Amino acid sequence: DIMQNINRDVISNIHTEHYLTGFLGIIDLLTNTITFTRASHPQPIVVRRSGEIFTLTSSGTFIGMVENPQYQQQSFTFEKGDRLYLFTDGIYEIVEKNNTRKHRFGYRNFSDIVASCNSLAIDEIIPAIQERLSQFSYEDDYTLIVAEFTSSGLKESLCKRAGFDPLDSAVQMIIFQRFVEGLAQFGRIYECMQERLFGEDEIHHVKICLNELVFNALEHGNKNDPKKSVTVIFSVTAARATVAVIDEGEGFSLGAMMDPTKLENLNKDKGRGLYLIQKCADSLELKGTGNCVVFTKNKRT
Repeated sequence: DIMQNINRDVISNIHTEHYLTGFLGIIDLLTNTITFTRASHPQPIVVRRSGEIFTLTSSGTFIGMVENPQYQQQSFTFEKGDRLYLFTDGIYEIVEKNNTRKHRFGYRNFSDIVASCNSLAIDEIIPAIQERLSQFSYEDDYTLIVAEFTSSGLKESLCKRAGFDPLDSAVQMIIFQRFVEGLAQFGRIYECMQERLFGEDEIHHVKICLNELVFNALEHGNKNDPKKSVTVIFSVTAARATVAVIDEGEGFSLGAMMDPTKLENLNKDKGRGLYLIQKCADSLELKGTGNCVVFTKNKRT
């Protein structure tokens, strides 16, 4: 749809016989999946750590040529160590210097060079490719981008950190920067609990725990930095709801928190949130450096 809108705008506003190629991809860092479409652009190349080569292929015509083109949407999932090569045709529409036959190098030969250079460190790849092509003459400018996937996806790393199985289909994730953004999605947790016949008081206790932890994560963990995120991971089974709240702060220790029931702390206006959570939850645990808090709520039999 985006490509079709771009094509319509180009035809409406640029009245020449020129046209464009394009590649549009959106990468979901939770799953390392790219959703993409092409407008006759050179097919991006993916090289796995094993050396296996893939191309990101989908059908679609040039931008700015016809009124109602069709663009195909495809997807591809990257693995840890995969490298993605994005480029324009100027990098391979080249001819060898002092060659009177003007034979063009071409996409396939360029793909072979990419594969041969992929084993290098990522910061060495582009200079190596440029060196390999230094004996050719360029008739156009070119763009070359190389990206490496250094993990199996944010979802997998965060789930493992919080003690969840990333392959469990019941595990869900919510990521946000502001409380109101998270609040709009927390209903997914309570709906899952209702479907599994949790009591209203049990759902209410989870709401209390979740709200307290998220407020603490935003205010004390992330210091209200709008660039930092809070992640909520949850899983609801027939027996219990398990919820993790992860911030990007330095963490804390449960043992260092004050006891609000002690006489000297009764009049202090802070420090009751975790005490309240401990009373509402069936378990409360800190993971790692203390910026990942996991609590559970069991369903009464």
